[in-house]
Amino acid sequence: MKNFTLEEALRLDSLKGAQLIAGRIEEESLVRYINVMEVPDIADWITEYEILLTTGYPFQHVEMDWKKFIQTLSKKKLAALAIKTDRFMKDIPEELLETAALLNLPIIKLPHDAKFDIIISDVLREIVNQDYKYIKKGLSIHRTFTDLILSGGEYKEVLNALSNILGCESGIVSNDNPNIETTSFDYDEKDRMNVVKKPIRVNEELVGYLIVRTHSKASKEMEEIALERAVDAIAIIYMKKLSESLVERGYVNKYLNELVDGEIKSKKAILERGEYLGFDLGRKYVVMVIDIDSFGRVIEDKFLDNKEKVFGILKNLFQLVFSTFFTTAKDSIVWDRSDSIIILYPIDNLKKDNKDHVKREMLRIARNIKEKIDQHIDDFTVSIGIGTYYDDIMDIHKSYDEAIQARRFGKKIWGENRVYHYDDIGVYNLFVKGNSKESLKNYLERHLGNLLKYEEESDRKLLETLRHLVMNDFNYSKTGDDMFVHPKTIVYRKSRIQEILHVDLDNFDERMTIYVALKIRDIIDQL
Repeated sequence: MKNFTLEEALRLDSLKGAQLIAGRIEEESLVRYINVMEVPDIADWITEYEILLTTGYPFQHVEMDWKKFIQTLSKKKLAALAIKTDRFMKDIPEELLETAALLNLPIIKLPHDAKFDIIISDVLREIVNQDYKYIKKGLSIHRTFTDLILSGGEYKEVLNALSNILGCESGIVSNDNPNIETTSFDYDEKDRMNVVKKPIRVNEELVGYLIVRTHSKASKEMEEIALERAVDAIAIIYMKKLSESLVERGYVNKYLNELVDGEIKSKKAILERGEYLGFDLGRKYVVMVIDIDSFGRVIEDKFLDNKEKVFGILKNLFQLVFSTFFTTAKDSIVWDRSDSIIILYPIDNLKKDNKDHVKREMLRIARNIKEKIDQHIDDFTVSIGIGTYYDDIMDIHKSYDEAIQARRFGKKIWGENRVYHYDDIGVYNLFVKGNSKESLKNYLERHLGNLLKYEEESDRKLLETLRHLVMNDFNYSKTGDDMFVHPKTIVYRKSRIQEILHVDLDNFDERMTIYVALKIRDIIDQL
């Protein structure tokens, strides 16, 4: 807005003959109001950027502290003190003039024929005219960006419109957000003092910055209005793009979930739909699944009353994983499913005929991504399951199932917050394939049931002893060291276990039976 200034006010006909006798008129000495001084203690009623008119009448019968009076007016940011002399104030006190000069407060001497009513009318008319121009220009700016949005304008059109309004360069800096791209002008550290950055926030999320050079010829107020309207326009375009991407992402996720669930029975359909969505599923992939450890407990302990933060955390995790794989392997296919993230990692460049090589590389890649997640996220830990390689895309659901099993049983066997490969869960694979949970429960009850019941009722150390014996190939000394007891105690406990289970643990076949039963107990709750 081109503000009405004191210099312009003094050019009005009603102020013809007025003289500046103290202080200084700055280029930006604004005038927003005008008033008449009727009492000496006027300070409490003064408004910033106000011209105060007086005949000196309020000072007639009052002993004034002129220094303090002028200091108070200066603190109140008075535009000017205009005094009409001759009738009530013959001379303007020197102390008043000296203090005003020191503080650069303009003191105006009015001619003897100055009429306050006409001065007030003229000044207010100019202020209203300037306000009208300001409002009109603001509405014009608002209409420009509104029309742009309604006509389907993009970020580039917003920046062009802003540059035309302000007469300066403008750009956008993305905050690593896929729905808003950086389109900034070049500037270095020397330029930073001349560049304004306005944050672009959508639902309290910082998605980027609008930047402009500040050598604009527009006034600061008009510049601020233009920037605010431009930020609003960019935020609306962002929300539109986000909505479109969410719809597209939902369709993509549905297809990918159907793919790894084995629901698409035609290879032609897999390849054609994949090509339509931008995926080359003629390539070779291995599946990884990243899962938040104890997700329900994490929410209950930390975010029960803040669901928005939960969504934010999941979003941050996805963006971190997506950006990492996009950097290391652009052809990776990454999507989220509930609190998990699924990755189809292309292995065309690996030695596919060497399973050990593929496994080592996949473990290396998974550990790298887990390390990056651990560095950037403190609210929870993650575990990663990895499937094996299948040559035909029709079998990709098998790699996915294996990744799920590796993650599920790996957590049970080795604990959370790790990376697990399907090949490493060994004998557990046999239990899962071709056996119902009920049959495994029956096996467990038949071969370990008596000991489990005994443990509940009395000595809880026998089952632990049995585990250590199996792990140590029935070495009594090693088992004793592990459990901090004498080997003879282990021998006695072994004898009690044999009596309770009615087995001979020196017999290889019966040892193997007990070993399998212990392994089933480890995983039965995960089935």
